[in-house]
Amino acid sequence: MLVRNRQRLVVAAPPVARAVVVRECSCCRGRRRSGSVSVVELSVLVEDLMAHVTMPPTGIRWWRDDACLNFQPGPYPYFANVSAVRSSEASFAELVATAKGWFGARGREDFLWILGPSSTPSDLRDQLVQRGAQVLGNGTAMTMDTAPPAVAGVVIKEVESPADLLTARRIMFADEITGQVSAEQDVDLVRRNAEAWAAVQAMNGTRRNYLAFIDDEPVAAGGLQLCDQGFAVLAGSATVPAARGRGCYRALVHHRWTAAQGAGIRHLAIQASDNSAPILRRIGFTTCAALTIMKQSCV
Repeated sequence: MLVRNRQRLVVAAPPVARAVVVRECSCCRGRRRSGSVSVVELSVLVEDLMAHVTMPPTGIRWWRDDACLNFQPGPYPYFANVSAVRSSEASFAELVATAKGWFGARGREDFLWILGPSSTPSDLRDQLVQRGAQVLGNGTAMTMDTAPPAVAGVVIKEVESPADLLTARRIMFADEITGQVSAEQDVDLVRRNAEAWAAVQAMNGTRRNYLAFIDDEPVAAGGLQLCDQGFAVLAGSATVPAARGRGCYRALVHHRWTAAQGAGIRHLAIQASDNSAPILRRIGFTTCAALTIMKQSCV
């Protein structure tokens, strides 16, 4: 059974190590990084992954009775999302209006809805379209509890300095096609880098970032988040266009699996994009749920 903190707004600020865990499986409560979550519990958690992944100190999470609203500073789409939507026909209009106001008050122009098979009401997607939301894409909630294969020729190193983190963030937030960040984006990445580094440090080793190197050049990046409920999240990955097809993503998955095992965690979890899901299936991930990602204007 899932336990939810009702109508609770949690605001985290430095110097605390992590925001909070505001909902977890009752049978897993207290088993911090124990690796003991069951497959059934994990499948439920991963469908609503954004509601359970540990937030950075600058993050804000609001558990309502009908949804979980998650916010992190910055312009990136997934930094503002609504997950675990369990609304009713009668209350859904209020949820939409509240989410618009809540994210808008925090400087967002838009936010995402992450919808799975457990989301309600049943016509949620159609209702959101009627209220101006657009389908951004699909995703797949996935898990794995067996070791993925190692990859030769790619060297993985953990990010250990602000300069390394800036390199990783430039790769992660670059345009998917060009592999470049705009001048405006780069200014923002540099401006926020000290804050981002402080947030990682404040999470006391539960957040880890990695760079992948080929011929001593950083060509890919990925994150790992260790969670209280007994699983670790593959928290984003990106590879520069020139290095794609050479195993960088698979090498990052293998390294993060090894890191999670070293922390006593047996399961990896991810909400994968359509590009990543086929690769993950080939190396041992299983599907928990199909997801729909929708974008909503705050106006």
